[in-house]
Amino acid sequence: MAISILWIDGFDEIGGQDQKYSASERSTNQLSGPNAAYGYGRSLRVQNGWVAPVLSGAPFTILFSAFDLILYSNYDVTQLQFEFWDAAAGAVQCYLKTALNQTTIGYDLQLYRGAALLYTWTGVLQHGVWQHVSLRYKVDPVAGSVTLAVNGVDKGTFTGNTQNTANTRVDRFRLNMTVDNDRVNVDNWIIATGLAADPLLPVTRVYGALMPNANVAVQFTPNAGTNWSNVNQIPPNDTSYNSTSISGNRDVFSHADPGSVGDTVLAVRADARAYADAGDQIQNLVRVSGTDYYGTAKSPTTSYFSYGHIWQNNPATSAPWTPSEAINAGFGYRRV
Repeated sequence: MAISILWIDGFDEIGGQDQKYSASERSTNQLSGPNAAYGYGRSLRVQNGWVAPVLSGAPFTILFSAFDLILYSNYDVTQLQFEFWDAAAGAVQCYLKTALNQTTIGYDLQLYRGAALLYTWTGVLQHGVWQHVSLRYKVDPVAGSVTLAVNGVDKGTFTGNTQNTANTRVDRFRLNMTVDNDRVNVDNWIIATGLAADPLLPVTRVYGALMPNANVAVQFTPNAGTNWSNVNQIPPNDTSYNSTSISGNRDVFSHADPGSVGDTVLAVRADARAYADAGDQIQNLVRVSGTDYYGTAKSPTTSYFSYGHIWQNNPATSAPWTPSEAINAGFGYRRV
């Protein structure tokens, strides 16, 4: 398997305001989703807009996207829902629309390249219930493909021309909801790249709210209180913070045990919400058995934003994380 995870989020740590996305990655707001078979805690609401995470390493020829989804409003018009985006052309390669099926009283997923309808998955989505959607897209003018699974069940594959622009590339996956007064919620979202032969991404729980619960090793200066308690709020509270002017200073924290994480851990991600003076950089870190491992340096702006790094494997062993390793790891940040 050649899957490389590019982006993950569970949205559990998001409050009632747009805390995480820039204008080009916008969502209107967030809210709590129901506790159902799919979807946990908080979820991201998309309404009258779209959300499209920036993917490190783009462009790609193959993208995987998997997420829990709920269509809250029983709209009876065809809705642009998912897009595979070519950033160089500023245009979509292929896109999928949801269309109410009067026979199944579910929603068809219609695959388009430009104005050409390529394929229809009949009645695969429902209104008002959480369901898991997993997609694999390969852009190619001859041997392209799009494969769909819903709730872990393979629904079939389109093969043929999936290239709409002059470029054989895909940079981003966009989730849309533009019908007036309707909305869609997404949770436990994973985006990856890999090979066309790789299996679809499975149904997965993304724990997005493992907040600090104690200091492990701290060198930043808290503006009040303690380092860990300044960065453990849901949603983030920008009035309490930790700061430093010294390169190499770091804060490392422990976190609460999330309970059972299953038998497989696909990846671990550490996030830090930060702003900085011009030229300053930070790194996310993960601590394994007393040793700190650092992510790629990020350059915060003068406004608060969240910066993260994904470790698909345990950096101490270069092997996939075991559940106990992931649960016992510490997390934090360092000023470069």
